[in-house]
Amino acid sequence: MSYIIRPYRPGDEKEIVDLLKHVFPRWNELDNALDDWMWRYNDYPIKSLVSVAEYNGHIVGADHEFNLNLKIGKNTELSTISGNSAVHPDHQGKGVYTKLSELTTKMREGKVNFNIWHSRNPIILNRAKRRGRPMFPHKISYMVRIKDVDSYLKAKKRKDNPIKKIGYNTFNALNKVKNLLEPYDLKNLDKVMIKDVRDFDESINIFWNTVKEHYNFIYERNSQYLNWRYCDKRGGNYLVKQAISDDQILGYIVLEIKQSGGYKEGYIADMLSLPDRSDIAYLLMGEAIRYFDSLGIDINHFWAVKNSVYEELARRHNFIDSRFRRYFGCLFRVDHGEYSLLKSSSPDKIHLMFGDMDLF
Repeated sequence: MSYIIRPYRPGDEKEIVDLLKHVFPRWNELDNALDDWMWRYNDYPIKSLVSVAEYNGHIVGADHEFNLNLKIGKNTELSTISGNSAVHPDHQGKGVYTKLSELTTKMREGKVNFNIWHSRNPIILNRAKRRGRPMFPHKISYMVRIKDVDSYLKAKKRKDNPIKKIGYNTFNALNKVKNLLEPYDLKNLDKVMIKDVRDFDESINIFWNTVKEHYNFIYERNSQYLNWRYCDKRGGNYLVKQAISDDQILGYIVLEIKQSGGYKEGYIADMLSLPDRSDIAYLLMGEAIRYFDSLGIDINHFWAVKNSVYEELARRHNFIDSRFRRYFGCLFRVDHGEYSLLKSSSPDKIHLMFGDMDLF
């Protein structure tokens, strides 16, 4: 019997989720995996691309891509972010994944011009190289702030040698010395209020319409997207803080706490400020650290485009580059010069956060 490769149909989701649980252990850790899948792939107004492989009446493979609006250069266009791809172990090595990928590619033709993905899997990286697919032209720094290195290494049962431990402490000490010698200017923040919010109201759209003109690469951050991404409990429990002055949003930050084996870790999922107000981003990051510290969380995570102002602000808050590398690839269906634009853009014109890619 041959495989049937086809687009997702309503009613497939239960079998797809069962497949994901079989292939990816983390799907078994979700409180309600089916609700999570519906939130991720079905309930955002811009529907995701989902293809399935059927064998003997059962789904044995699935490929997912998120459809999201992306501002690239001066234009906003539909793009995709690669999501979970899974083939049941009994059907691996039979070309199922290739056929799924071909169908997903066909479904995006004429609709989507840009796709981004990230991975540490050498098989995926080698496949991309063979196909001549370029890597994203800016590196992403995976920053960490460790409050108590001994506690962290013990809780995570890491076997890091003393040199790595000394490295953490040395970088932290150097950051603190730099901050003493070059204190950050926070003189214009008297009227700024930091406020916890449960959702993003229409005023965030005014903020977004101002901010987006600065960037050559940034995923859309209007109220519709932000409320789906960070305020729907099916997507996780996030804390959103906004910096406000005279009823104007100057920036926001999104925080998440993840727990593994009883050990809590803090994540800055998203952060954005007015382009000429890096002091607001600095203030918001300080608020995040105070929040995490108040809960006794030893390690904080943050992504920043390498050599960007956000990376520098993170260093001022004693984050260091973890050297944990993820490789980002991208693909333009038709390249009208966008890749060259991205490549030549300064890091501060590129915005990519943990929350953008932590969808799968």
